[in-house]
Amino acid sequence: MRKAQVSMIGAIAKAVTAFSPAWKRADVMTRVRAALPESRLVIDTCRGQLTFCLGHGQDGVGFFRKPEPDTIAWIHAMPSDAVLWDIGANVGLYSLHAALTPGIRVIAFEPAANSYAALAENIVVNGMSDRITALAVALAERTQLDTLYLTDPRPAMSYNGFGVKTNQFDHPIDGGLTQAALGYSIDDFVARFAPPLPTHIKMDVDGIEPEILRGGRKVLSAPSVRTMIVEIEGSDSRGRTIVGLMADLGFVPVPKASPAYRNVVFERAATHR
Repeated sequence: MRKAQVSMIGAIAKAVTAFSPAWKRADVMTRVRAALPESRLVIDTCRGQLTFCLGHGQDGVGFFRKPEPDTIAWIHAMPSDAVLWDIGANVGLYSLHAALTPGIRVIAFEPAANSYAALAENIVVNGMSDRITALAVALAERTQLDTLYLTDPRPAMSYNGFGVKTNQFDHPIDGGLTQAALGYSIDDFVARFAPPLPTHIKMDVDGIEPEILRGGRKVLSAPSVRTMIVEIEGSDSRGRTIVGLMADLGFVPVPKASPAYRNVVFERAATHR
């Protein structure tokens, strides 16, 4: 069944139960969703096919069909012994791309409940449970229980904020939706749980990149972390702060064809050429 048809059936169910008690509306919507066939999107990559589940009101099909080329190129340059930490994994687009390469292990961090559910489902559908570990936690400057402010409850949505009510553009997160979430500093997370240490890190968290970097000074300074790709958007001062923190950790940005910020690859200063 096409996604448009699924959306239409869901809209009809909402309309029919508009004047019913809340518990009745919730029960009907749950039954409708359970009865509908799952919508899936299959995309071809140069390293094989990936399947994405598009249920639960998930939108943004273009997000899957046209992934960011600079991030994909960075992933394809990873050696087969890489350990990728995908910080801000969303529904797993880049975690799954990386795991197509035999030998690469991924730890995917995604605190938003609906996106995490879709991430976990996508991992199972693609048979990658042995290569990707998905964690429903945030990374932050310090270990804390805090509020995740959401722009939209659906999976694959962005511009959320952990512990902050503004995004990377200093715009208020005005979706009116919140979720309790547990956050760890990178250094505390490693000390407590001894996970596989990252050799490569992708960071796309829509605003608290500086805080995460400050909370991971010990781990991120280790020479075992070879490269990082960080999305830098917003004010020039935010960009300078991120570049400065990366320099303190021993990284330099790789020159880009376009000087504009967004996805910036950083390499260890000693290995940069």
